[in-house]
Order: sequence, then structure tokens, then C-alpha cells
Amino acid sequence: MTTYTSVGYTEEEKARIQSQLDRLLANIHFSNSRRFPSFLRFIVQEELEGRGDQLKERTLGLEVPAVQNS
Repeated sequence: MTTYTSVGYTEEEKARIQSQLDRLLANIHFSNSRRFPSFLRFIVQEELEGRGDQLKERTLGLEVPAVQNS
């Protein structure tokens, strides 16, 4: 039985997306950067949690730096 979350991703899909994100972030192009990994992780997480439609320039400008500092 396939169980979908409110966003439309199954738990299996979310796990596969998270696995691919981890793979990308392990890449030298991301692992040597402080800002890009935080940005990518934030936007993927927001989409998986159903808030992808709320990703606006202002939101990113306020939220991503806060994530980097935590």
C-alpha cells in the first residue's frame, strides 16, 4: 500500500530525495562551500514539507542565513 503525505510525496520518495540530497552535498562542489549546502538543503526540505510554494526571494533572504548560523 502506498501512503502519500499531504504534499504528494510518499515516505519512500522523500527518503530517496533525501538520499540524493545527501549525495549532492557530499560532492566537492558543495562540501567546500558554506552557503550552497545550506541553501539547497533548505529549499529541498521546504518542498518536502509542503512549503515549496512559499519559497519567495524575501523568505530565502531571511531564512537561509538563519539556518547557516544555527
